[in-house]
Amino acid sequence: MQLMQLELSDVKKLTIDKIYERGLKYAEDEFVQNLDYDPSSDQIEAKVRGNYRHQYSIQIHGSNGHLESKCTCQYEGNPCKHIVAVLLTFIRDKQLYIGSHQDNVKSLNSLRIKLEQTSHTELVDLLMNCSQRYDELRRDLLLT
Repeated sequence: MQLMQLELSDVKKLTIDKIYERGLKYAEDEFVQNLDYDPSSDQIEAKVRGNYRHQYSIQIHGSNGHLESKCTCQYEGNPCKHIVAVLLTFIRDKQLYIGSHQDNVKSLNSLRIKLEQTSHTELVDLLMNCSQRYDELRRDLLLT
């Protein structure tokens, strides 16, 4: 099943009523954060705020007519309420996530074109300035 074709009734069929209702509550209470959908791989990645300030990482992938999903919570069933919350949030706001991904791709393409037109010296200066402000970037540059 492709994620773009997913409907509320499909999600309801994936799990028991109790888990569906809890996932619906999480979606309604906006516990789903940082949802990112990549249409080229038909994959969703998201974070879901749980009880007691826990945050769970979710991955969902449409593959060969099936949904494959992973959550970092301890629930042994699949899908858990966190996965249900992500699916319901995605279904509710599908066009937003598709548009957001397309905007991001356009932005990255524009950045690539600009960087390709920038001289070597200007690129080195830019990376040096950024690495002074962003420790993670400096670490990544030193590891390459």
